[in-house]
Amino acid sequence: MKKIFYFLISCLCLSVSAQEMDDRGYIVKLGQQAPEFEFKLLSGDTINNDVLKIDETKLFKEEVTVFGNLPYNISTEILSKWIINLKDNFWFECLVLMFQKEVADRIIAEFNTSNYGRLSIICNWKLNIKKICDIEPEAFFPKPKIYSSLLLLRLTINKFNLF
Repeated sequence: MKKIFYFLISCLCLSVSAQEMDDRGYIVKLGQQAPEFEFKLLSGDTINNDVLKIDETKLFKEEVTVFGNLPYNISTEILSKWIINLKDNFWFECLVLMFQKEVADRIIAEFNTSNYGRLSIICNWKLNIKKICDIEPEAFFPKPKIYSSLLLLRLTINKFNLF
Protein backbone atom coordinates (compact mmCIF):
# COMPACT_ATOMS: atom_id res chain seq x y z
CA MET A 1 0.00 0.00 0.00
CA LYS A 2 2.80 2.41 0.87
CA LYS A 3 4.26 2.11 -2.64
CA ILE A 4 0.87 2.81 -4.25
CA PHE A 5 0.31 5.84 -2.04
CA TYR A 6 3.82 7.17 -2.70
CA PHE A 7 3.40 6.69 -6.47
CA LEU A 8 0.07 8.51 -6.49
CA ILE A 9 1.39 11.43 -4.45
CA SER A 10 4.38 11.77 -6.77
CA CYS A 11 2.10 11.82 -9.83
CA LEU A 12 -0.66 14.06 -8.53
CA CYS A 13 0.67 16.58 -6.05
CA LEU A 14 3.62 18.23 -4.40
CA SER A 15 2.11 18.97 -1.02
CA VAL A 16 -0.17 16.98 1.25
CA SER A 17 -2.54 18.30 3.88
CA ALA A 18 -3.86 15.43 5.92
CA GLN A 19 -5.86 14.54 8.95
CA GLU A 20 -5.89 11.17 10.69
CA MET A 21 -8.83 9.46 12.34
CA ASP A 22 -6.66 7.71 14.91
CA ASP A 23 -3.32 8.07 16.68
CA ARG A 24 -1.22 5.70 14.54
CA GLY A 25 0.92 8.52 13.10
CA TYR A 26 0.86 7.35 9.48
CA ILE A 27 0.85 10.87 8.06
CA VAL A 28 3.97 11.82 10.03
CA LYS A 29 5.67 8.57 8.94
CA LEU A 30 4.79 9.22 5.30
CA GLY A 31 6.20 12.73 5.61
CA GLN A 32 9.45 11.32 6.97
CA GLN A 33 9.69 8.75 4.16
CA ALA A 34 8.94 11.29 1.43
CA PRO A 35 10.75 14.49 2.44
CA GLU A 36 10.50 15.93 -1.08
CA PHE A 37 6.79 16.53 -0.52
CA GLU A 38 5.35 19.09 1.84
CA PHE A 39 3.30 17.18 4.44
CA LYS A 40 1.04 19.26 6.64
CA LEU A 41 -0.91 17.61 9.43
CA LEU A 42 -4.22 19.43 9.80
CA SER A 43 -5.58 20.23 13.21
CA GLY A 44 -9.12 20.86 14.26
CA ASP A 45 -12.35 18.99 14.50
CA THR A 46 -13.10 18.35 10.84
CA ILE A 47 -12.80 14.61 11.29
CA ASN A 48 -14.98 14.62 14.37
CA ASN A 49 -17.85 16.23 12.50
CA ASP A 50 -20.39 14.35 10.42
CA VAL A 51 -18.84 14.24 6.93
CA LEU A 52 -22.33 14.28 5.43
CA LYS A 53 -22.99 17.70 7.01
CA ILE A 54 -19.69 19.40 6.11
CA ASP A 55 -19.62 21.98 3.30
CA GLU A 56 -16.41 20.99 1.54
CA THR A 57 -16.34 24.20 -0.52
CA LYS A 58 -15.56 26.10 2.70
CA LEU A 59 -12.65 23.84 3.70
CA PHE A 60 -10.29 24.69 0.84
CA LYS A 61 -9.36 27.88 -1.01
CA GLU A 62 -8.20 25.99 -4.09
CA GLU A 63 -8.95 22.66 -5.71
CA VAL A 64 -7.44 19.69 -3.89
CA THR A 65 -6.64 16.08 -4.61
CA VAL A 66 -8.38 13.88 -2.07
CA PHE A 67 -6.84 10.56 -1.00
CA GLY A 68 -9.05 8.53 1.23
CA ASN A 69 -10.16 5.23 2.60
CA LEU A 70 -13.79 6.10 3.23
CA PRO A 71 -15.73 4.17 5.86
CA TYR A 72 -17.12 1.32 3.79
CA ASN A 73 -20.54 1.45 5.48
CA ILE A 74 -21.23 5.02 4.23
CA SER A 75 -18.82 5.38 1.29
CA THR A 76 -21.55 5.48 -1.37
CA GLU A 77 -23.50 8.08 0.60
CA ILE A 78 -20.40 10.29 0.94
CA LEU A 79 -19.48 9.99 -2.74
CA SER A 80 -23.07 10.63 -3.88
CA LYS A 81 -23.21 13.77 -1.70
CA TRP A 82 -19.93 15.06 -3.14
CA ILE A 83 -21.12 14.51 -6.72
CA ILE A 84 -24.66 15.85 -6.34
CA ASN A 85 -23.43 18.98 -4.53
CA LEU A 86 -20.89 19.86 -7.24
CA LYS A 87 -21.73 23.23 -8.69
CA ASP A 88 -19.46 25.68 -10.49
CA ASN A 89 -17.08 25.97 -7.54
CA PHE A 90 -15.34 22.60 -7.67
CA TRP A 91 -13.49 21.92 -4.43
CA PHE A 92 -11.48 18.96 -5.73
CA GLU A 93 -9.42 18.26 -8.81
CA CYS A 94 -9.58 14.52 -8.36
CA LEU A 95 -10.41 11.86 -5.81
CA VAL A 96 -8.30 8.78 -5.10
CA LEU A 97 -10.58 6.65 -2.97
CA MET A 98 -10.63 3.12 -1.66
CA PHE A 99 -13.89 1.21 -1.71
CA GLN A 100 -15.04 -2.28 -0.97
CA LYS A 101 -14.40 -4.12 -4.26
CA GLU A 102 -18.09 -4.90 -4.83
CA VAL A 103 -18.95 -1.20 -4.46
CA ALA A 104 -16.11 -0.16 -6.79
CA ASP A 105 -17.41 -2.65 -9.36
CA ARG A 106 -20.84 -0.97 -9.18
CA ILE A 107 -19.26 2.50 -9.53
CA ILE A 108 -17.35 1.59 -12.70
CA ALA A 109 -20.03 -0.70 -14.18
CA GLU A 110 -20.83 -0.38 -17.87
CA PHE A 111 -24.36 0.18 -19.16
CA ASN A 112 -26.43 -2.98 -19.57
CA THR A 113 -24.39 -5.07 -17.10
CA SER A 114 -25.59 -6.63 -13.86
CA ASN A 115 -23.63 -4.14 -11.71
CA TYR A 116 -24.94 -1.08 -13.56
CA GLY A 117 -27.41 1.02 -11.60
CA ARG A 118 -28.05 4.24 -9.68
CA LEU A 119 -24.50 4.43 -8.32
CA SER A 120 -22.94 3.97 -11.77
CA ILE A 121 -25.18 6.68 -13.22
CA ILE A 122 -24.50 9.23 -10.46
CA CYS A 123 -20.75 8.62 -10.48
CA ASN A 124 -20.39 8.84 -14.26
CA TRP A 125 -22.58 11.94 -14.42
CA LYS A 126 -19.72 14.32 -13.52
CA LEU A 127 -16.67 12.07 -13.16
CA ASN A 128 -14.28 10.05 -15.28
CA ILE A 129 -13.43 6.96 -13.27
CA LYS A 130 -10.52 4.56 -13.57
CA LYS A 131 -9.72 1.56 -11.39
CA ILE A 132 -6.12 1.80 -10.22
CA CYS A 133 -5.94 -1.63 -8.64
CA ASP A 134 -7.61 -4.25 -6.48
CA ILE A 135 -6.15 -4.72 -3.02
CA GLU A 136 -6.09 -8.06 -1.23
CA PRO A 137 -7.14 -8.37 2.41
CA GLU A 138 -3.55 -9.32 3.32
CA ALA A 139 -2.47 -5.73 2.59
CA PHE A 140 -4.21 -4.56 5.79
CA PHE A 141 -3.86 -5.12 9.49
CA PRO A 142 -6.07 -6.30 10.90
CA LYS A 143 -6.94 -8.31 7.80
CA PRO A 144 -10.53 -7.72 6.63
CA LYS A 145 -12.67 -10.44 5.07
CA ILE A 146 -13.18 -8.47 1.85
CA TYR A 147 -11.18 -7.21 -1.11
CA SER A 148 -10.83 -3.49 -1.77
CA SER A 149 -10.34 -1.42 -4.91
CA LEU A 150 -8.59 1.90 -5.38
CA LEU A 151 -10.33 4.26 -7.82
CA LEU A 152 -9.21 7.50 -9.46
CA LEU A 153 -12.13 9.86 -10.01
CA ARG A 154 -11.56 13.03 -12.07
CA LEU A 155 -14.00 15.78 -12.90
CA THR A 156 -15.29 15.81 -16.45
CA ILE A 157 -15.79 19.01 -18.36
CA ASN A 158 -19.15 20.09 -19.78
CA LYS A 159 -21.44 17.95 -17.69
CA PHE A 160 -24.96 19.28 -17.46
CA ASN A 161 -26.55 20.23 -14.15
CA LEU A 162 -29.66 18.33 -13.07
CA PHE A 163 -30.02 19.91 -9.62
